[in-house]
Amino acid sequence: MLSVANRWSFLLLIGVLLGCNPSKVLVKGKLQRVIGNQMPSPDLPSEEASGFVGYVFFFEPTSINAGSPTGEQGVFLMSDKTLVAKTLANKQGQFKVKLKPGKYSVLIGKESQFYSNISNLDGLINPVVVEKKNNKPLVLKADWGAIY
Repeated sequence: MLSVANRWSFLLLIGVLLGCNPSKVLVKGKLQRVIGNQMPSPDLPSEEASGFVGYVFFFEPTSINAGSPTGEQGVFLMSDKTLVAKTLANKQGQFKVKLKPGKYSVLIGKESQFYSNISNLDGLINPVVVEKKNNKPLVLKADWGAIY
């Protein structure tokens, strides 16, 4: 029979071997597809964007200049950037992934390229900070082709 200390050591070893990393946190979010005329109108109520199936990519923090713009606004090639995680959103656009706390550039897959129309004052593409606690769900808008 294993002692209590040996049991904990055994369980920790099994967790590490199975990829259960207690230092990672669950990040949740939603992909929303925004299309058409998005100009506000006093006569029409605003529609909530629908969810859609798509990939969400978490890269090392990447500046706009280092993201290799393609010429289409908000679309980047990230071929030489470090991909940290990738997850697939379901039909409702909901996704989740486990990540280590830290800073990431989060982009939506668009064919064989990556999309985000958000950057910060430091020029980072869609910067997101993942913390051990108090992570709010991410909302990513795929609004290529929308008119504002």
